[in-house]
Amino acid sequence: MPSRTPGCVGDETPSRLRAPQLIRKVLREEPSAQIIATGPLSNPAAALPYSASRLTSMGGAVKVGGNLCCGTPPEFDGTQEFNYWLDPAAARAVLTQSRGTVRMVPLDAANEVPITSAFLDRLRADHTTPAADTVLQIVTHPEVQPLIADNLLYWWDPLAAMSAVRPGHVQFTSGGIDVVVDGPSAGRTFLSPFGRLLWYGTTADTAAFEQRFLDTLNGRN
Repeated sequence: MPSRTPGCVGDETPSRLRAPQLIRKVLREEPSAQIIATGPLSNPAAALPYSASRLTSMGGAVKVGGNLCCGTPPEFDGTQEFNYWLDPAAARAVLTQSRGTVRMVPLDAANEVPITSAFLDRLRADHTTPAADTVLQIVTHPEVQPLIADNLLYWWDPLAAMSAVRPGHVQFTSGGIDVVVDGPSAGRTFLSPFGRLLWYGTTADTAAFEQRFLDTLNGRN
C-alpha cells in the first residue's frame, strides 16, 4: 500500500528507548496518564509492574464470536479476537495484573461500528482537515474497499480511543475476565469467578459514535 503520510520523514530504525521503557518513564513522570492500547498487549505486559490511572484495551470477545480470518492458522477455533490471539499471555498479564482501572473494549461493542459505505459517503462529503483526508484515503484504497464490502472491517481502534476520552458511546459493565493462554482457544476472553474484575464494553451507540468520529476528524470538537 502506498504511503498515506507523504510528509513523514520517519523510518523503521528502532528507537534506543524501547516501548516498555517508555511506558514506565511516562507513567513515572505523569502518574495520572492513561494507556490506550489498540493492538496486542505485548509492550504493556513487558512494562509491568506499573500504575496507570486507567488502561483501555481494544481486544477480546466476551459473549460474541471471535474475528480471526484471512489466512490465520486453521488449528484455532475462531472464538478469539485478533489482538489477544497474537499474544494471549500478554493479554492475560495486563488484564489481571495492571493497577488502576482496567477497561476492555471487546468485539461485543466494536461489532456495532462497522465501516460502511454510507459513512464513507458522509466522509467524502465532509473532510476538511488533514486527519479526515488521511482516513478517507485509507478506507477508499483499492485494497481496503473489498474488505469493507465483505463486512470485515470495523472502527475497532477509534471506538476504543473514543471510549477513553469521550465517555458515553460505549456501554460498560463489570465482570471477572480471564484469558485462555494456549490451545485452540488461545486468546479467548471469558467470564470467570476467578478472573480480574474489570469493566468491559457490551454495546456501542452506532449513530452517536459515527457523528462524534466525523466531527473529531474535522476538528469540530
